Amino acid sequence: MNMPILLAFILYFGILFAVGLLHYFKTKTSSEFMLGGRGVNYWVTAIAAHASDMSAWLFMGFPAVIYSQGLVGAWIAVGLIGGMFFSWHYIAQKLRLATEQYHALTLSTFFEKRFNDESGMIRLASSLIILLFFSVYIGAGLTGMGRVFESVFGFSYHNGMTIGLLASLFYIVVGGFTALAWNHFFQGMFLLAVIIFVPLYALLQLGGTTQIAAHAATNNISLSLLPTLSWYSFIEIVNGFAWGIGYLGMPHVVINYMGIDNPEHIKRAKYLGMIWLTLSLSAAIAVGLVGLGYFQNLQNTELVFVHLVNLLFNPFFAGIILCAMLAATMSTLDTQILVAANSLTEDFYKKMLHKKASEKELVWISRLSIIIVSLLGYCIGYQNSSTVMGLVSYAWSGLAAAFSPIMVAALYGKIYKSKTILMSLIAGATVSALWPLVGTPLIPLIPGVLVGTALLYFKK
Repeated sequence: MNMPILLAFILYFGILFAVGLLHYFKTKTSSEFMLGGRGVNYWVTAIAAHASDMSAWLFMGFPAVIYSQGLVGAWIAVGLIGGMFFSWHYIAQKLRLATEQYHALTLSTFFEKRFNDESGMIRLASSLIILLFFSVYIGAGLTGMGRVFESVFGFSYHNGMTIGLLASLFYIVVGGFTALAWNHFFQGMFLLAVIIFVPLYALLQLGGTTQIAAHAATNNISLSLLPTLSWYSFIEIVNGFAWGIGYLGMPHVVINYMGIDNPEHIKRAKYLGMIWLTLSLSAAIAVGLVGLGYFQNLQNTELVFVHLVNLLFNPFFAGIILCAMLAATMSTLDTQILVAANSLTEDFYKKMLHKKASEKELVWISRLSIIIVSLLGYCIGYQNSSTVMGLVSYAWSGLAAAFSPIMVAALYGKIYKSKTILMSLIAGATVSALWPLVGTPLIPLIPGVLVGTALLYFKK
């Protein structure tokens, strides 16, 4: 075991634990635990909204796409940047105001009240969809953690998963939403600095782009955004743009809008967040490209960042840098766990089992729900049979297909029957979930969103 790297990890986790303990004594009500009492300032919200989204995908999944497919994969970044701008501009402020108006702490509650669903089916269906796809998403984060600990420390994959999960659980259970927001701010700034620095330093050590171009040519990888005028290139561009649709209703992203202190500060948060997102995605593309210059035919392309760091830096500094991978993973993992747990607490326990539960009881039920949700994700990640990119793509598509169409309908539509919303919700999620069985190159998000939107239009 490499002790300098281990010391760097211990230092990093110590900071996270301290933040969790600090907020433990400030969390008294379920609203404070779930949304920070809607009191998080705009600059923390700006970074938290993006850091809570990136996950291990930023350091593992996305660079692997660039490393193995070339710059055609960069269309994913273009789609995400465009989608996030629309989310900030058209969703954030309206959602913040609407959820406060309807006294909703979760999306499921908001949709139920917004569409006047007295049957409770919208709440139930949306909660189950969140639980299903977030379990996959959490499994993706734990898969990334297991592989990082395995490659860096030589731990077994499953021990690495367990360590990462326990570290995440500590400060979620203790501090709730506010602890997460501040940790996301810290993690977001840290990972941004690291993911910009590493490829720049690696490129300087490489002495230019000549070797990148040579290795790309050897492996038949194009460094053009539009490598050929072919059906394949067209599909890749469409898939890339489609990723951005998810930001219109992605639960673990929009929850940050719901917790900001002042809706008027959304505009400031938007510009800060968009700068962060553009820089981080551009740097992730650079990681994949520079990796081409250093390595040919990596057995596990999702470890290109890890191999670069181990090659270029001394053990302690490498440990500090690799902590950024955990920052990206944990900042998404913990938010997804909290959102799913909030849904179990607010939408199942309080609504169906104990409507008169005290605030203290709800906080403890939330903490118990966090553990339950985490175990579901752990079971999925335990299989170690999928790539981080594959799991993220599947979960992202399912959540986007379910929630993006009805989010737009909730904030901009006029009259929708609750049955129509329920049909859109279930159909979008189902089509997306089953689409991989069809075996087409289109990502599941596209047919899922199309079906969900069509049902809204024809059944309005």
